[in-house]
Amino acid sequence: MKKNIKNNDKILNKIISLIFIFLVSIGVIALFIGLYKNYFQSVDIIQVSQNELSRAIYDEAKILDKQTQQEILSLNQEFSKKNIHFTILTIPSLKGALINRYATLFMENLKNQTPQMSHILIILAIQEKQIFIHPSESLQAILGSTEVFALIDKEHHFIEQSLYQKAILTALEGAAYEVANFYQIESLKNNLQQSAITTIEREVATEHNSIIEALLKVLIILAIAILFIRFDSRKEIE
Repeated sequence: MKKNIKNNDKILNKIISLIFIFLVSIGVIALFIGLYKNYFQSVDIIQVSQNELSRAIYDEAKILDKQTQQEILSLNQEFSKKNIHFTILTIPSLKGALINRYATLFMENLKNQTPQMSHILIILAIQEKQIFIHPSESLQAILGSTEVFALIDKEHHFIEQSLYQKAILTALEGAAYEVANFYQIESLKNNLQQSAITTIEREVATEHNSIIEALLKVLIILAIAILFIRFDSRKEIE
């Protein structure tokens, strides 16, 4: 009877160990997939040519009507005196790429063509229902990660309802308000406030897909798995 109990305990411990090893394997695979998508996966981005440096709208998803485009161009013109350029990019799909990587690559393209300008890129992917705001380095003191993630968070309900133009405009106006506030462009600030754009709430935003966070989770799972394996080995020796 006691032997049967011991055998059952051994089988149970082995099953638990196998489950943890399986979970660890999934975690490691997920980590490598994330690293691959972030740094190694080839991404086919929209190219920016020298003859369209002033272009502000890349509506590849064909979702922006003429009125929305005019609002984007008008707002962009207001910031031309400060050498700040807003670029709107809509795409049907990211085709497996991460939106922040797509934005980074597109921003590099913009900077290479117009190094003298400061850029704010707003990208919207229709199939994935994702929006991302990417300021160039010179504007990150104004639009840091907290402001960017707060703006993105506000656009989610528009995107979920497929109100893509509304999402683009509110993201654009929210980013523009922060820049206008920094440079104390009072007339523009007032116009944006009249458009129901208020100051972004200063909430601490966390990057849920952080590689460091993912790595820590994997290490914790590995540590637990090792403890169980060692515990199982000691029981077998006894």
